[in-house]
Amino acid sequence: MADPNRTTPKSPPTPETLKMIAIFKPALTLIALASVQAATIPNAAAQPADERARYVQMAAHSQLGILEYCHTLGLVDDTAVAAQKRAIERLPKPPGSNDAGHLEQEAGRAGLLAFGTIQVRFDESSQAQGFTLKTACEGRAALAISVR
Repeated sequence: MADPNRTTPKSPPTPETLKMIAIFKPALTLIALASVQAATIPNAAAQPADERARYVQMAAHSQLGILEYCHTLGLVDDTAVAAQKRAIERLPKPPGSNDAGHLEQEAGRAGLLAFGTIQVRFDESSQAQGFTLKTACEGRAALAISVR
């Protein structure tokens, strides 16, 4: 009789799954660091919607900057850049802040994943994960294009 408490072993992740995890690991690390930074702000959970909108703008502009960096290097075409710009246009704008995320976008154009005061070199982070810059850029582009 089979043991009802025993679970069946899971199949190992596919190479495609492992590739996507590695591509997005730098971004997830950046988000985790930003979460730690946000948690140090008193009443972080009770932040107003305006502040959350500002953080979303910062992350989206950082992504746009990285895509522009990749495009400048010839690693992605302009489809992903255009898709990310359209996504940013649909995001809520924090009142009184027309420049939310522009510093992050400028850092991204220079090859830095940025969120507030946190910055990580995109190429070094990608290589540390065992991926080429081209693969990391292609993963970012695929994500931007898939969000419609």
